[in-house]
Amino acid sequence: MPSSTRLPAEGHYLDPVQRKALVARMRRIQGQARAVERMIAEEDTCERVLHQIAAMRGALSRVGAELVACQVAQQIGGMPEADARKTLSYWMTRIGL
Repeated sequence: MPSSTRLPAEGHYLDPVQRKALVARMRRIQGQARAVERMIAEEDTCERVLHQIAAMRGALSRVGAELVACQVAQQIGGMPEADARKTLSYWMTRIGL
C-alpha cells in the first residue's frame, strides 16, 4: 500500500520538526553506510573503516535516543515515578543505550 494511503499505526509520533531532523540524520547515516561499503571495496585501512563505523553507531544511538525520548515522554504522563523509570529503562535497553 503506498505510504500516502497507509493508515496510521497506534502509538506515539514525532512532531514535524523532530521528524524532519531525524529523516535528515538517517540520510546522513545512509551516506556513511555507502562510504563504508566503498571503503571496504577499495581496500581502505581497517582503522579508517572502523572510525566510520563508530561514527555511524553514534549517529544511530542519537536517533534511538530521540525516539526513546518521544516514546517515554508521551507514555509516562501521569505514571508513578517507579513505573516511569521502569518504562525508560525498558526502552533504553531495547535500543542498547
